[in-house]
Amino acid sequence: MNTHLTNISEKILQIQQNIFNNEVEKLADRILELMEYILQQGDIFSVIQIQQLNTIFLELLNSVEQADYLLTADILEYKLYEFIKSCLLEEC
Repeated sequence: MNTHLTNISEKILQIQQNIFNNEVEKLADRILELMEYILQQGDIFSVIQIQQLNTIFLELLNSVEQADYLLTADILEYKLYEFIKSCLLEEC
């Protein structure tokens, strides 16, 4: 598996674990760290892909703001991770 994808997957799994363990006090910080990490890998994404990432990031932040943590976990796994995976496998 691609190193970038492995690192992102591990970060997502950690955030989801925090959600499921009801450790949400630093959830926004962890998501922002994940977003920063992903954007630092900018050379692997096109401009259009970064715009699509920003849309997903906005959904993530909105779900945290609304305290809909199950939605947050779903967006992380089914939107963000799958999008990044498809981009890295050049299916995006």
